[in-house]
Amino acid sequence: MGSRLCDELREQRALCYWVDGHVWGFESAAFLSVSCSVRPANLAETYERIRAIIGASARTGPAMRRPAGLWRTARGAATLELESADARLEHAVELIMQYDDHDVDPIQRLRALAAVTRDELAELAATIRLEPCVGMVGPATAAQLT
Repeated sequence: MGSRLCDELREQRALCYWVDGHVWGFESAAFLSVSCSVRPANLAETYERIRAIIGASARTGPAMRRPAGLWRTARGAATLELESADARLEHAVELIMQYDDHDVDPIQRLRALAAVTRDELAELAATIRLEPCVGMVGPATAAQLT
């Protein structure tokens, strides 16, 4: 809820009802996905704002106005993701399939998350390429993005 995407797209501009960003990590690459619910009339502006926000993150790194709060939020979300047996099993399968890693210790994951620095995040953000692959469901067309 406190992300740049949510703040600008939902709270400031009322372009979408919800927005979610997720990094899909793989051993040799990562994939950044952004999902949101958008009315067709808001599609072009929303798309441009997402590109601008992600582009700014790539150039300047993460906004760290409240670093302690951001880390607490990230650790809380990671903890909630592992609260059910199904979620822990899914995480274990992900580790095995993507990284050939059989160590499923959630505490180790939380410690690793807490050890990430702003500089490391900025270095990762600098590798973002704005070459989107766009998928749409509903009454919208790709022509609305231009």
